[in-house]
Amino acid sequence: MDNNNAVNTDWTKNWQNQIAVKITSIFIWFIGTLIVCLSVYFATMVEKDIKQFQKLTTDKISFQTIQLITKNHVFSPDKLTTELKKYIQNKAISAINIASGKQIILLGDIGEKDIQVTQSLIVPFNLQKKNNILVTLTIYYKPDHEIIHATRVKIFIVTGSILISFGLFLILVINKNIRTPMNALTSAVKEFSDGKRNFKIELQQNDEFGLLSKFLNDVFKKIENNEILIGRTLQESIDANKLKGGDYLYNLGK
Repeated sequence: MDNNNAVNTDWTKNWQNQIAVKITSIFIWFIGTLIVCLSVYFATMVEKDIKQFQKLTTDKISFQTIQLITKNHVFSPDKLTTELKKYIQNKAISAINIASGKQIILLGDIGEKDIQVTQSLIVPFNLQKKNNILVTLTIYYKPDHEIIHATRVKIFIVTGSILISFGLFLILVINKNIRTPMNALTSAVKEFSDGKRNFKIELQQNDEFGLLSKFLNDVFKKIENNEILIGRTLQESIDANKLKGGDYLYNLGK
């Protein structure tokens, strides 16, 4: 058999695998680009959300501080500590400092890079006497870049996991619906060209590969029938020549 007509089994020179590699490369490039874009987008949104969260939290703590002092008619460190210490459990807040005159309440630990947000509160201490006290509320938020970095890492992990899962699913689909039937068709053609007969390509697919397998099965069958017919015709011709040769020798003998 001519080697030029042999099926190439080297996967690096197989056009199916070359297409698969190109598709995979494009998909990986798409995944990387999409992850970067999503990370930048969500990081920007997170930064805006952090600013809004800090503003809302500061207003909420300020309002609650005013309520506590107004309700109790006294600047009570114990009650303020009891009510406000729950905010320290928030991962975004490092410490809360409340000061009124010489009285100072510090909840939590202040970090070197913490963001300081200060509000001056005028609290109606005694409504009947119209006495007000000045309270300075300082909230120390953890650095934005740490939260943004942690969020980027989470976004990268979640987005990457989803896209990689989708990529693996796509590879399985391509392998099942394209590569497997193509390998079956290629192997069948190679076996038939090597002389194997009396076999069928078994592809139970209602697509182009299924139609192609039926077409090849018909072609194989027709070639086999033609080979049988040619063999019979040749044998009959040989037998006929033998008979003619025998008659000629017989007549020659006479």
